[in-house]
Amino acid sequence: MNKNIAQYVAEDFVLEDTFRSWVLEPDSPHRASWEAYLLQNPAQKDEILTAKSLLVALHSLQEETPDQKEVDAMWQRIQAEIQAEPQPEKRSYSSCAV
Repeated sequence: MNKNIAQYVAEDFVLEDTFRSWVLEPDSPHRASWEAYLLQNPAQKDEILTAKSLLVALHSLQEETPDQKEVDAMWQRIQAEIQAEPQPEKRSYSSCAV
């Protein structure tokens, strides 16, 4: 980043590798430094909390979205199940005179 960290807004924090590590990895080696930074810079608390919320939301969306291989495999299973289902008998109705 070209910006001084004291001028960061939420989006800047989200782009910072060590910040993402702190938020998304429980055993992050950056945990202590970011928690200390937060305590020493209370004016940025809202931006930091917003950035954390954004990262958590984006991460959960990413986990829920299957990759293309998974989508293709699901589609193949669906097609195989459809083809394996017995086809219903076709009934023919003849017209009856009443």
